Amino acid sequence: MIVPKRAIVEVRLGPLSSHKTILTPGRTLCVGRSNLADLALPHDAGVSAKHLALTWDGERCHVRDLDSAKGTWLGGERVSEGEVMNGGWIQAGSTHLMVYFEACTPPPDDEEDVLSGEKAAALDVLAREREAGRLFAVVDASRGTRPLRLLREAVDEHRSLYDGVKGEALAKCAPYLVALRPDSGLLERLVREGWGARWGIFLASGRPFKDVRRHLRRFLIVEDDVTAQKYYFRFYDPSALRVFLPTCTPRQRADFFGEIASFFAEGEHGELRRFSPELS
Repeated sequence: MIVPKRAIVEVRLGPLSSHKTILTPGRTLCVGRSNLADLALPHDAGVSAKHLALTWDGERCHVRDLDSAKGTWLGGERVSEGEVMNGGWIQAGSTHLMVYFEACTPPPDDEEDVLSGEKAAALDVLAREREAGRLFAVVDASRGTRPLRLLREAVDEHRSLYDGVKGEALAKCAPYLVALRPDSGLLERLVREGWGARWGIFLASGRPFKDVRRHLRRFLIVEDDVTAQKYYFRFYDPSALRVFLPTCTPRQRADFFGEIASFFAEGEHGELRRFSPELS
């Protein structure tokens, strides 16, 4: 089934940071401080009860100010209404919204890799986990501008594993946890473009997004047992993961997996490697 292209409205910074609202064609989104708004921002005193409306027809997005007290800003300019382009920035009060169109930006060479061989086999396994509603990815934004662009132009929930000011400062090189949705084509795009390029890893877990994120954040920094020196641990690099896991003791392995059923990573020759909590 072909899903019409959707628009994604993402909140940047604040209590609702990384929250996505999805607009299907023909939908209007009301943003305001009131709980009656479609996207409610009760924490922002600078936002009016009904502040602005966004409409999406499947091709174009428009913003309209709803006679707000402090105005609506599009790309840094105050507007009563205007067209919002892909990647458009809207400000209401102290809230910043980014608008993206689903899968809008083609690959840099305007031609996707052929999905065959090891990629096709990997996608087949991963797609089954996705259909079960338990597939996540950890995508490394430091691999270039393309991975983060794909995440932002996708309806799937994603969030940096870094928090706060540090997370914002390192947004373009951070690892991002992604919950892959069955109604999204993001998994296919990640495999087509990123498999074999060390864009990240996949994992299967029945736990909620926030629990998986909390668990993985524990391993971002590790300490040397001898020197007590702390290091960033890039466990989301496929080459690091496939070297690390076989060296773990059963206790270390159990701690690292937690309630994660499996990790998946590309092998040295592009094959799919699956790691389970049990030593194999």
